[in-house]
Amino acid sequence: MICGPPTLPAGERQSARLPAPADSGPCRNLSPRRAAAIDRRAVPDGARPATELPSRPILVLVVDDHTLLVDALRLCLEAEGYEVAPAPLESREAVLEAAARLVPDVVLLDVDLGEVVGDGAGLVEPLVRLGATVIVVSGVTDAARIGALVEKGAAGFVPKARSFNAVAAAVAAAADHRPLMSEAERQHLRAEVLSDRRRRGALDRLSPREAEVLSHLVEGKAATEVAGDAHVSEYTVRAQIRSILTKLDVNSQLAAVALARKAGWPAPR
Repeated sequence: MICGPPTLPAGERQSARLPAPADSGPCRNLSPRRAAAIDRRAVPDGARPATELPSRPILVLVVDDHTLLVDALRLCLEAEGYEVAPAPLESREAVLEAAARLVPDVVLLDVDLGEVVGDGAGLVEPLVRLGATVIVVSGVTDAARIGALVEKGAAGFVPKARSFNAVAAAVAAAADHRPLMSEAERQHLRAEVLSDRRRRGALDRLSPREAEVLSHLVEGKAATEVAGDAHVSEYTVRAQIRSILTKLDVNSQLAAVALARKAGWPAPR
């Protein structure tokens, strides 16, 4: 990613409030939630009225296991006047403990966090409950999976293939409490989630033999090999495959295999 000024949609360029330039200081007011949380930790009761709270920069917590990307985001966002902190990835609990302690306004969250933390999707809801605006920044391309993240409370999604400008624009929108997605985009993702759930539910409607055939296909076996293993004709196996495609509402074996893999379909024992 290359640092640069955020690029906003044409209709928002005049009205959007971007972070203060670095030479004038990070003077964006903090959300009352974070101001109160930090003030309770730093100042004894009665030492200073709430109206005298100083301005504080927007805090962005970056949850990603790619160190180079985290460092690049930190440098670029700090140049825009934000405060940036990388999340510890020793465990899922460590991420949430850091979020509870730092009280971030915005969280940039990857959902593929390596073997230790695993799937970051499970972090979305607890981070939202802590009051953060969660923006998923990930290489995920599956619309149903993105929709599930939005359903859990993520405010928006930025593909990792996009430039830093796209991430900075999303952070600016979140800091200004502007929507990161249109209602049409949300409805499209909801439809993808519902469609994916229907197909996953169809896996449970497969007969035991169809389930076995599908598991063999997931392993990479061809219909002729499946037929030979089961001592049945190839015609029988192909009829079973056609039934599988119909029940899963897909048009090809590749699509059926992809759906089964997404659902964690087990191989036959």
